[in-house]
Amino acid sequence: MQLKMFLLAGLLVLGVSLSAENLLVNGDFKQQKNSLPAAWSVVGKIDVTSKISGGVTPESGVVCFSVSPGKNNGSLRQNVRQKVQVGKKYRLSVAMKGENFKAADWGFLLINRNWKGNVGMRRFALKDSWRKMSKVVTVPAEWTDVTAVLFAAQLEGKLMVSDVKIEAVN
Repeated sequence: MQLKMFLLAGLLVLGVSLSAENLLVNGDFKQQKNSLPAAWSVVGKIDVTSKISGGVTPESGVVCFSVSPGKNNGSLRQNVRQKVQVGKKYRLSVAMKGENFKAADWGFLLINRNWKGNVGMRRFALKDSWRKMSKVVTVPAEWTDVTAVLFAAQLEGKLMVSDVKIEAVN
């Protein structure tokens, strides 16, 4: 009986250690400020709206990139330089879907200052149902700044984003 309890305790500890911390603030978009996700900044000319429900899971919110005249290029950003270390590996994960979607470029990236380098996921096939993606990246050692970026360029239709994570990989 003691052996079973010891093994069960070990499995519980292993299970806890396997769930990594999301280094993004409000990656589930549940916190709102003026109809936008708290802790994120909109950059460029694009319409961005956010809701605390409607994401890939019942517990997650959603951000919607959409267009209006003269507004079809932009991004949602969060600086993570205090949490992400250069030279280290991280798992980026996101769920996205499109609605009448077309764009020249889109994705989830980590970028260096002023887009002088990027790593992540871009230009992947999207449909009208949620697609979950993840990729392990190494932040280049020469980077001086690290920002998480969700973006769309020359967008037509809508791009929905949910459940965004950056997790350290050991």
